[in-house]
Amino acid sequence: LNPTLRSRAADPKAADALLNDPKFREKIEAIFNGDPTGILSLPTLEDAIERINRLEQIVSSLEDRIVKIDSA
Repeated sequence: LNPTLRSRAADPKAADALLNDPKFREKIEAIFNGDPTGILSLPTLEDAIERINRLEQIVSSLEDRIVKIDSA
C-alpha cells in the first residue's frame, strides 16, 4: 500500500504529444498571454445564506401548495 503520487509518475504519452504539438501550444499560449475575456463572480457567505433562505421559502411554499392540493 504505497501508491505513487501522480506528480512523481512519468508524463503520460498523450500529454507529451500535446506538449510537442505546435498548434496546441499556440492556442494555450494565446490563452495565457491574452487579455481576460470573462468575469469570475464568487458569492460571499452572505450571498449564499440569502440564496439558501430564498430556496427554503420556495420549498416551504411548494409544500404548502401540495398540502392544499392533497386536502382538496
